[in-house]
Amino acid sequence: MTPRDLRIRRHLKRLGITEKLELSPAVTTKQQLRRYESVVDKLIADGHVEVLRALVAGAVTIAELVDLDRRGELLGPSVLSRAQLLRPLWATWEALEVTMARKATSRKRYAVSRKSLQRRTAEWLPADAPFLALEKVPWALVRDRWLEEQSAADWNRMISALSRVCSLVLGDKYHPFRRALMAKLQREAEVVRVPDLSPDTFWRIVGAEPRADIQAAFITLAVTGLRVGEYLGLTVADHLQMETKRVIVPVEGKTGARHVQVPEAYWPWVVAAVPAPLQYRALWQHWKDACRSAGVRLRLHDIRHAAGQWATDAGVSPLRVKDLFGHKTVGTTDRYTRVQNAAVASDAIGKVLDAAQAAKGSKTA
Repeated sequence: MTPRDLRIRRHLKRLGITEKLELSPAVTTKQQLRRYESVVDKLIADGHVEVLRALVAGAVTIAELVDLDRRGELLGPSVLSRAQLLRPLWATWEALEVTMARKATSRKRYAVSRKSLQRRTAEWLPADAPFLALEKVPWALVRDRWLEEQSAADWNRMISALSRVCSLVLGDKYHPFRRALMAKLQREAEVVRVPDLSPDTFWRIVGAEPRADIQAAFITLAVTGLRVGEYLGLTVADHLQMETKRVIVPVEGKTGARHVQVPEAYWPWVVAAVPAPLQYRALWQHWKDACRSAGVRLRLHDIRHAAGQWATDAGVSPLRVKDLFGHKTVGTTDRYTRVQNAAVASDAIGKVLDAAQAAKGSKTA
């Protein structure tokens, strides 16, 4: 039997559809073909013009409609929505990332959000989970877990990515399913984060980590100001310049390619830390455990923010910190300057109060 014998052809002009329906379903026997044909004929008999138009246009597949018929949901009022919600979540999302945004950096952010969400929801959303399973996820718990490791900005970006995917799949950003889902996913207030991490506390955390190679990883993050993702991608051959003691940082998301000069005394730590001894999840767990031993609670990314603050407090100009960190504008780096400026102003207030207190004391005497 040839593939030509296993096609479905129907004229739909009497339903106002000028295009001819021609399908080549993935079947191998005439019995399977008749099963698929029966679904098409049901739609025609019931006058499901919207679904038939979508079938002709490829917006829904005959296999999806056969699955709905098997569930007894083929002729309901929301056939298209039901078929779309039964599509595999992760595979569909990944396939859509190519067209979800014009900019490559935005598409990469969508992919990062997908991978982060997939990892944190694996117990509710396995590899073959449909979009419909999103409504069963305990989102408050997922949010709490997310914010233990990543920032509010990362959480909000994930919500935007999920919203975009649902809009594309359902064909309507006002679809009831998407609106109900978004109502459960409240955005978090994004605050400028400058962690409460002094150099002394940092060394205390490093000392609480038993493995020397992981200590080296923490120190490398601090002395270079690299993002964790940038660090994890380093290799000795491609990114370490042994003679000049420089790290070549490739483009990674929000930061650009650059060269980072490492103080000579810290170069052995960098060499010991590259390539990374662990991937993100395991490295984060070691950091979390070391922080707990040191009596503090900090994110792994806080090392970068703390390093920026230490450099600014030491008198390094925002422009130079910007170049070290790969910020696109100095405005991003100004967070550290604002903290420093506030400290200067607060110190001045303290001196004014001290002077007034001293004057009051001298009058009493």
